[in-house]
Amino acid sequence: MDGSRSRTVRLDGAGPELTPRALPTQLGRIRKGKLNTVLATVTALEPPQQAINAVNEWWKIDHALDRGGPRVATSVEQIRQTVAAGDLAVVLHFQGSAPLGGQVEMVDTYARLGVRVIQLTYNYAELRACRKLTCRFDLCGGVVREECCDVGGCAEPGC
Repeated sequence: MDGSRSRTVRLDGAGPELTPRALPTQLGRIRKGKLNTVLATVTALEPPQQAINAVNEWWKIDHALDRGGPRVATSVEQIRQTVAAGDLAVVLHFQGSAPLGGQVEMVDTYARLGVRVIQLTYNYAELRACRKLTCRFDLCGGVVREECCDVGGCAEPGC
């Protein structure tokens, strides 16, 4: 494989089955698929304390490894470095707004904890989507918030 191809990021979308506990069995499957970057679905519908605990489990794995193995990546540069080293880059991902606990400010907290992707709507119209607020992170660590004119599908009165 030439040098440019070895640095190509091959990303798998949201991976709810990829958890710190399941990592030993999932890692072989991921490598067989020639993936080098995954969005690990850390939590979906759990409240803030459970979400924080789940994020912490990923950081325990990251800190337990001197080198080699999966690494939590919080920037594009970290993804590139991890991939170049031949390791698996793990981008922390939430599905749903339940981990926000109704507090938009939690987005900043999760950003500081390394979460880089939050899919605010997941299987049903959620509180944040009903208020027509979307949030997304860029992989440089900044938080971007923007108002949407129409999210659609909201069953809440007054949306």
